[in-house]
Order: sequence, then C-alpha cells, then structure tokens
Amino acid sequence: MIAISDLKVRGVYQCNGRNFSFAVWDGKVFIGCRHKFGWRLSGELHHDSDSSFGTVQPLKFITNLPDHIEMETETKAGTPPKNSMNYALFGFLTDVEDYVKQRG
Repeated sequence: MIAISDLKVRGVYQCNGRNFSFAVWDGKVFIGCRHKFGWRLSGELHHDSDSSFGTVQPLKFITNLPDHIEMETETKAGTPPKNSMNYALFGFLTDVEDYVKQRG
C-alpha cells in the first residue's frame, strides 16, 4: 500500500477500495466511480487517514489526471447542466480502468 506522504495530487491510482478500484487523489480524498442508485463519483478516505472510515488502499500509481479535467465530483453551479456529475473525470477514470484491465 502506498503511504499518504507518497501520493501525488492529481495522481490516478489502482486501489483496493470499498466502492472502486481506480481513483484520483485530490490531496484529501480519493475520487472514484461507484454504483449506488446509479453511477456517480464519490470521495473516500485513505486507509491510514481514519481508522474507522478510511476505506481506500492505493496499490499502484497509473498516471496523472490531465490538467484540463477538474477534480470535482460535480460540475460547478451555473455550468450546464447545473449540478450534474463531472463527466470528464468519470470518463477518464473509466477509460483508465478499461485500459489497465485490457493490458493485464
């Protein structure tokens, strides 16, 4: 498992998490794609950051999130469509997961 101090902000990691296997580190939480009443982006804590609620164990650095993609779970208010999922981040994480799974 990769320690919090060794994580890169905007780094995308393969991980062992409660709700996802790939996520981006924003400096406080991992943001990943999860399915609960439909697909959405969700944040979860690093395993070592909270003994009760830390659910993500980062295993491997994959790549950096491109600069043009926001690290937010939703688009900013006033951005059409208002308060909807950040589809750019969702799509990027989905593509990374598909790529890694295909490469074995």
